[in-house]
Amino acid sequence: MASVVVLAAAACCCILLAASVSPASSEPAVYSVGDGRGWTVPTGNGTETYNHWAKKNRFQVGDVLDFKYAAKDSVLLVNHDDYKMCSTVTPLTRFADGDTKFKFDRTGFFFFVSGVPGHCEAGQRMIASVIGHSTLAAAPAKPPSV
Repeated sequence: MASVVVLAAAACCCILLAASVSPASSEPAVYSVGDGRGWTVPTGNGTETYNHWAKKNRFQVGDVLDFKYAAKDSVLLVNHDDYKMCSTVTPLTRFADGDTKFKFDRTGFFFFVSGVPGHCEAGQRMIASVIGHSTLAAAPAKPPSV
């Protein structure tokens, strides 16, 4: 009887040890930007549409944004100042394949705008706040003011 208890205790220890070594999440999350609409100019009074969508999600390092958009459009990763001014002159990165997968490689803020003239001003832009993998991570910081 005592050997059964010892064996059960050893099995529990092995399970707990394996669980503590496993990563918190095995697969990165993939987020479809704009859900069913994709990356397009918001209609009506939706100038904050993408930022509202981004605030509802909890992005972590390794997660992927899936931008789907028309062939004439593009996605630009820009700095904060270019985001505020809707400047497309000096993007950090430009994507124009209509189906862009952008993987977050660090914590912090990421600023995206459309590369088509007038689209950013019409609301086709987004700030994404990315946190680390810690399960005890604090709530994401507020994005910089626009």
